[in-house]
Amino acid sequence: MNGQVILGIAVTFANSIIYTFLFNRSRKSWVVKGLLFGLFLLIIYGTPLFLFNPGNELFGPQAPLGIALFSVTFFIGSVILALLIEYLTKWFDQSKGRLKLAYVSFVILSIPAIIMLVAMYIEIFTEMLPKIINN
Repeated sequence: MNGQVILGIAVTFANSIIYTFLFNRSRKSWVVKGLLFGLFLLIIYGTPLFLFNPGNELFGPQAPLGIALFSVTFFIGSVILALLIEYLTKWFDQSKGRLKLAYVSFVILSIPAIIMLVAMYIEIFTEMLPKIINN
């Protein structure tokens, strides 16, 4: 599997868990939760990407459009995540069997994510860092 795909899966899994912990007990609507989480992700992930600008791509006539489109993706993804969690939570709360299914599914889906996360750390410390140090 491509390293970027593994990283994407791990980041998505981590974002879903963070969203669940931050907004599980909130009484706000799913839209507000999604927008707030989008802002949180934009600050956490977007700020370093905006500040790290080695080729000066963020300057020039294309900059406002590029920055706006990039920023909107955080909000779109977060609102979709909030909507899906809202629907799934209501569906699982309808019966105890569905709630058990949710826990079993979480464990089954967590195992590959944890394995990939461990493999990423092993690759970082055994391959990437030695190459960076040697260069």
